[in-house]
Amino acid sequence: MKDDIKKHIKEYYAYWLGLNNLYDEWAKSYNMSVHSLFALYAIWENQENCTQKIICDEWLMPKQTINSVLKNFKDKGYIELLVNENDRRNKIIHLTPIGKIYAQDVLQDLLKLEESVMHKMGQTNRESMTKNNALFLELFKKEMETKK
Repeated sequence: MKDDIKKHIKEYYAYWLGLNNLYDEWAKSYNMSVHSLFALYAIWENQENCTQKIICDEWLMPKQTINSVLKNFKDKGYIELLVNENDRRNKIIHLTPIGKIYAQDVLQDLLKLEESVMHKMGQTNRESMTKNNALFLELFKKEMETKK
């Protein structure tokens, strides 16, 4: 039983690391870090109401890392930071026209690729994958909290 569990853990890490590596390769092909890729993805998906807090919370990335990514995007002219009337501490991240072109260039094929893969998996496998990954995350998080 214990060997079976170890085998599944090893397989899980192989899949997880393999997937992370694919996203990292995609990011590198655009001369960016994987954190920059996912920050851009988050901004693209939340164009009307994206903040640094949303990116950090939804994508589980460190605030300092995202702050550096956003500074880089701002320096390149991809984003502008607007005053958030609801919460002045959290600025709204808005893609500039050049930022929209850049995001579309980086993300368009990636989004199509993800959708194609999910379509090929079929609804049952998609639901099973997301449900089981969510369960693993939830249980792992609870176990980690009990060890602190």
